[in-house]
Amino acid sequence: MCVIRTEGPARLLNNAPMLADELLPRRGAGFQLRRLMASDLAAFQAYRGDAELGRYQGWQAMSDEQAAAFIAEMADLPVPNPGGWVQLAIADEEGSALLGDIGLFVDATGTEAEVGFTLSRGAQGRGLAAAAVRSVIELVFEATGVQRVRAITDARNEASIRLLERLGLRRVDSVATEFRGEPCVEHRYELGREDGNRLAVAAFDRHAARYADKYFLLPDYDAHYRRLLARMPSGGSFLDLACGPGNVSGFAVRHRPDLQVLGVDLAPQMLAQARERVPAASFVLGDCRRLELLGRRFDGAAFAFGLSYLAAADAERCLANLAAVLNPGAPLLLSTVTGSEPAERVETSASGDRMFTAWRTPEQVQALVTAAGFEIVEAELLASPANASLATQDLVLIAVRR
Repeated sequence: MCVIRTEGPARLLNNAPMLADELLPRRGAGFQLRRLMASDLAAFQAYRGDAELGRYQGWQAMSDEQAAAFIAEMADLPVPNPGGWVQLAIADEEGSALLGDIGLFVDATGTEAEVGFTLSRGAQGRGLAAAAVRSVIELVFEATGVQRVRAITDARNEASIRLLERLGLRRVDSVATEFRGEPCVEHRYELGREDGNRLAVAAFDRHAARYADKYFLLPDYDAHYRRLLARMPSGGSFLDLACGPGNVSGFAVRHRPDLQVLGVDLAPQMLAQARERVPAASFVLGDCRRLELLGRRFDGAAFAFGLSYLAAADAERCLANLAAVLNPGAPLLLSTVTGSEPAERVETSASGDRMFTAWRTPEQVQALVTAAGFEIVEAELLASPANASLATQDLVLIAVRR
């Protein structure tokens, strides 16, 4: 069972229900969210009849006649459907093959919503469920005025727990309860509308292609990348954290093809750009605050321009987790914008995006890195690239894991 609940002064945009035609299909990397269709019946019944897949789900298997009626009903409902549920299809990129489904509920007063998700076994293991859930969370935030997303999952449902934590939701409580006549423990998670990292991820996801075109082959930091890679052992494993469209990964693959390069980012469209531009590297959806979920260690890493989108506690947590997944002596390149005065602000950009930025002095950044267990071996302040949207002073440093 995994249910995501959203709370707050929820209202539909323009104080009226938004029709599905305005919201769907909603496309992502390797999938799209769309209406359920009559042609989905066979695939729908195949995975909905899988008892193990439905072990923690709120739904029960249906007859073909019941399932056909259910699909037909869902095809006519508005999205969102105030006062009731509407089930959406998780389909392949072309929209033809059904891979799973997501249920979205908004209550009659517009004060609470819930989401439940199911992905067929054959579609699992590719990050599609995480990307689809993130897409639905963004849909809820865009189409309503909710302020907080809550997720509830059975403590035994390890796959859902990993998914929620990869998406940046934080466990806030665990409650003993009963499900289908047997005792269980439910874990409860939260994500706020104004969560700074979520705002940044959403903005970068919307503008991934434009960002990649603008910055992918930017040469301003190449000398630093060379010095970082010179410290990497032959055949070593390299982590590109908050990889975006794969700038650093691409440089590493071109100049050190012996390395095993893994890029991690929370923006699915950025990962799609990275996979297209750097096919020799591997890329996964993941939260820089939960690197232990990667389940491996690395011989070196880069964290390029991701720190400024993390609030103070998240920045400390990220750097501590990064140190924990790096082998002793492993080099780290960290680059970030800096400010003359420390500040954390949420502002609206020229493109209309709500963007959180944590401005830190160079001294503050270096203190964070040192406190996390690194020894800084070089640091340099540079003017931001000529094509940057905002002129800043950028700090680029190389450190080694103590």
